[in-house]
Amino acid sequence: MVINTYYTEEQEKKILEMYKETSGNAAEAVRILKSEYEIEVSNNTICRRWKDVGYEILGRGTGQRTDKIYYADEAEKERIVAAYNRYGGVPSIAAKSINKSPTHIADIWKDAGLEIIDVRTGQPLKTIDRKVR
Repeated sequence: MVINTYYTEEQEKKILEMYKETSGNAAEAVRILKSEYEIEVSNNTICRRWKDVGYEILGRGTGQRTDKIYYADEAEKERIVAAYNRYGGVPSIAAKSINKSPTHIADIWKDAGLEIIDVRTGQPLKTIDRKVR
């Protein structure tokens, strides 16, 4: 990995950490880095840094990675799985309280063998299989 001398080692580390925190969303990473850490960085720079260390990059404007991998540590997975009954299996409702995206929550629930419920119909929702690490 080539480290630009413009960013400190700590800032470079934070840029790389944003990949997992934002599930690979560079635009969201830019917003968080600027507002919470006062690090000015462009989408292109973030994508370049992520690519340099081997992270899969989202297609521009698609919001989709080809490998469909979302990151969560074991404690986060357990917390999200434990919330399944409380939110009736509806990720969009759980997302408001858990502070994660509905897709992230649905992926973890599905990975745990739980059924995802469509908020509009109350029926099980068929979703794309994704890996959760």
